Amino acid sequence: MTTTSAIVTYKSEDGKTLNWKWESDIKVRDELKETEVMVDLQSCGLCHTDLLLGVGDESGPKILGHEGTGTVRKIGAKVSHVNIGDPVILSFTYCGDCTPCKAKSNGACYDFPQGNFIYNDLEDTYVLDGTKVNGKFFGQSSFAKTAVVNGASVVNVKSLDIPFADLLKFGPLGCGYLTGAGAVINAGEAKEGESCVIYGLGGVGFSALMAAKISGCNPIIAVDILDSKLEMAKEFGATHTIKAGTDQEVHDKILEITGKGASLSIECIGGAKFVENAINNASNLGKIVFVGLASFDETITIPTFPFLSSGKKLIGCMEGSALPSEFIPKMIQWHREGRYPIDKLEKFYKIEDYQTAIEEFKGGKVVKPVLLF
Repeated sequence: MTTTSAIVTYKSEDGKTLNWKWESDIKVRDELKETEVMVDLQSCGLCHTDLLLGVGDESGPKILGHEGTGTVRKIGAKVSHVNIGDPVILSFTYCGDCTPCKAKSNGACYDFPQGNFIYNDLEDTYVLDGTKVNGKFFGQSSFAKTAVVNGASVVNVKSLDIPFADLLKFGPLGCGYLTGAGAVINAGEAKEGESCVIYGLGGVGFSALMAAKISGCNPIIAVDILDSKLEMAKEFGATHTIKAGTDQEVHDKILEITGKGASLSIECIGGAKFVENAINNASNLGKIVFVGLASFDETITIPTFPFLSSGKKLIGCMEGSALPSEFIPKMIQWHREGRYPIDKLEKFYKIEDYQTAIEEFKGGKVVKPVLLF
């Protein structure tokens, strides 16, 4: 049996404070299922979803992490898209057979909740001191130095000849960056000359901002509460910035810039209130794509007749409505062309220094922390 180290999530004492520990001597299942891949991780982005689901629960300790890069160590009998030694980027998992998957909108897979959020590791893949540690988060659990990953989560990037230093940066392409860019291009179907408002400037929001510029949107409006991020937004393509104040102030400023409201709105903050505001700030026939999540039980309230008569479209978007194996190489190409400068968003931390990364992430000192093994 292989041995690994990992950040392990334990149940929080108060239901709010993270109870994460760096653990060694975790036993990893060597006998792979036919569609599994064993990966030696090299880097992993830290995402808000890790923090949202990182307080633990009654079902036991678990390993999170879902923006990994690494090298293939071992493959299952039916895995044909990667070979041992191949460099890979890890993304979410999906069934590949349902209607959304066949339409290459794999984030809407019918099996997405079960495969990515709910415990689906039915075997003792990870064991610490005789206790099972749940894995397969987003099909990967890439906070583990060596992980057993669903084959669907593995994107082979060997043919792209990526320098090692760049591969370390690319973990967030598997989730956060994929989500933002895909929300604009896939779900939002952005068009040249279309006004676009992006609410919330985290990794997802900045990725959406770059995709809006690539798509030729104009004006591009960035909304956030931090002056530092709004200043950065100008470097990434924002033609206008709005510091979030009252809902009415933001509404008035968007109308002042656009005339009748935004044609395309990308809500990246998370929370029903912010989706409702984006709807209110959109133009007639405007598209509102929301990707942010504050909790799993929030309810959006929409005034029926105004929404009906305006012809607005509210679009839920998970994982950028993308097929990772096609969309991730597209983002890598943008990066090579200088149109997708994710380097300016990231800061590297040793995996053992994850607490510092979390503090700086939550404090707004860094947009996207990347943990290095």
